[in-house]
Amino acid sequence: MDFSTQVTTFAILFGAGALLAFLFDTYRVMRRIFKPNWLITAVADLSYWLLATAVVFAALLLGNWGELRFYVFVSLLTGIATYYRLLSRFILRSLMVIMRWINTGMRFLRITFITLFLKPLRFLLRLLMLPFVFCQRKVKKWYRIWRPPPLPPDDTPPAQ
Repeated sequence: MDFSTQVTTFAILFGAGALLAFLFDTYRVMRRIFKPNWLITAVADLSYWLLATAVVFAALLLGNWGELRFYVFVSLLTGIATYYRLLSRFILRSLMVIMRWINTGMRFLRITFITLFLKPLRFLLRLLMLPFVFCQRKVKKWYRIWRPPPLPPDDTPPAQ
């Protein structure tokens, strides 16, 4: 393998390492904002590692046809370390702001949907149910007044 191919592979895997670190920061922010339960956390952890595996595999295939060499691991770790040293703090703050905006927007849309659609629908259904509720109450009242008396207990001993 010539030197230019190794440099290209190093650059591709350096970028893949930085991408993995960015995806991990995104995952950290989403966990901090949404606070999922243990099951969702486990599924998200598994999803991250499957995605990380796919990214590294694709980068390896793109860079050097999947050959694992020492510089592959060095380039991945260098990309991760460089990202965390130079960009992570800024990216974390930016992602927190963006996710909070998204969370606030989703909450606003949910409240708007409930107010404009569900509450009028619930009112309309209650209005349509009024005649049935009225009839039900009248039938219950009539039944209480006109129901037959309970049968007396049977005092005969059971047949043997």
